[in-house]
Amino acid sequence: MGSREYRYPASNPKVGVSIAFSFSQMGIVISTLSGIFLLGEKKSKKQLAFVTIGCALVINGGIIFGEISFLILYKQKSHIYK
Repeated sequence: MGSREYRYPASNPKVGVSIAFSFSQMGIVISTLSGIFLLGEKKSKKQLAFVTIGCALVINGGIIFGEISFLILYKQKSHIYK
């Protein structure tokens, strides 16, 4: 399930490398949550709290990385057209 997240962004030529990389890194969230909830791994409340915090950090980092790379790319393209 999570491996699809690695392949899809790279197969779309309209998506840049930096945005595709951040999407592929966020695939780990899908793999982690599917392992816990679909496969029924037993976790303590403390472990679930750390997993939740880690997933939130990965998602936030991917969003920030994608936004920064998009802004840099947009700024470079707007500079070329001026």
